[in-house]
Amino acid sequence: MKRFRFSLQQVLNLKASQKFQIENELASLHRQKNQIEESLSELTKQWQAENDALSLNKRKSLDSDYRIRVAYLEFLDQQFEVENKTLLNVMKQISTTQEKLATIIQEEKVIKKLRDKRFDEFVSATKKEEQAINDDLVNQKVIQQILNLTRLTEHNE
Repeated sequence: MKRFRFSLQQVLNLKASQKFQIENELASLHRQKNQIEESLSELTKQWQAENDALSLNKRKSLDSDYRIRVAYLEFLDQQFEVENKTLLNVMKQISTTQEKLATIIQEEKVIKKLRDKRFDEFVSATKKEEQAINDDLVNQKVIQQILNLTRLTEHNE
């Protein structure tokens, strides 16, 4: 009996592999996004603490501690901007990767539907072949019985 062979099976396997890789990439990007968000949260806490300490300082312009705190706040602002830009970049990458994943999943679904259709056609063709073989066997049996009957009647006469 013939076996079903789907000619696009290698393409389907490739799509599954691509899907796995993109899912891993997406997970990595989400981890990176979470780390950046944690970093931003920590920077915000540090900035708030320094700003509170600065507002408590009474001798603002003459105190060297005040100037150090202001410089540190400026540094934290710069870090915050860098982290925000990085976060936006990662979010764009996540969006792009999600679009890639959606495309791969859609392509995989289309190929699987085609495979299922081809399999159904294969099963149908196989059933037709089996039915034809059965019909031939029945016809041969009937012919054999007719021949046997004909021989018996000729022999009896």
